[in-house]
Amino acid sequence: QIMSTRADIIPLVYMKELARLQDDVPSFDNDLAFKIIQRELKKSINSVFSELDPYPIAAASLGQVYKGKLLDTNKDVIIKVQRPDLQRIVSDDVFILKTLAREIKKYPELNKGNDYESLLDEFLRVLHEEIDYIQEGKNCDLFRKNFKGYFRVYVPKVYWQFTTRKVITLEYIEGYKVTDREKMLLAGMSLKEITREGCNIYLKQLLTDGFFHADPHPGNLRIMEDGRLAFFDFGMVGYVSKEMQMKLANTM
Repeated sequence: QIMSTRADIIPLVYMKELARLQDDVPSFDNDLAFKIIQRELKKSINSVFSELDPYPIAAASLGQVYKGKLLDTNKDVIIKVQRPDLQRIVSDDVFILKTLAREIKKYPELNKGNDYESLLDEFLRVLHEEIDYIQEGKNCDLFRKNFKGYFRVYVPKVYWQFTTRKVITLEYIEGYKVTDREKMLLAGMSLKEITREGCNIYLKQLLTDGFFHADPHPGNLRIMEDGRLAFFDFGMVGYVSKEMQMKLANTM
């Protein structure tokens, strides 16, 4: 997912293929996913959800997402379930990638001055934070607080009573993927205005809040029908110190 947005590191042809990791990777077994939901929530599926789609609406590298309806409020929600045995899988993958990084380091024409080992260390640190859905929910709430009263941004509600470290339940939001250019044009939206507003939103995060959504790939953003930009998946966030904010402001 990270590499699919890094044109400064890898060629475009690889970026396009890696973009499938955003929300279109092979899903794991649905029965297993439902067992994880029940085990984590310590309740049966039927006692929490009046409806739960039998198949995921999206599947990414760390988990997959189901659409459902809460039994007590009849609200539409999404339920994100972490892939089983994810900690071990991540550790194994990073070990393999570090081995490759050490080999690439021997060939300057491939390395191009990049410190891939340090990049992987940072990637692993952030990833361990990203697979904790409790922390993701807290990040989501903080982001919503920072944009309180800001009409053009929408952040889904976290249903904390149905959220654990491996399962998170969120308000379901309809909208267009930011790559659905033709659909947005047909809906009468201004792509220039959306782009401008997206830039303003990130400038606010970086220069005012000091807290930003660090994984804004197309799978984590939606343009709602009223033009608002909805943010999803707050597993990966970043912080900007006051000193760095001043330096960024001085470059503009």
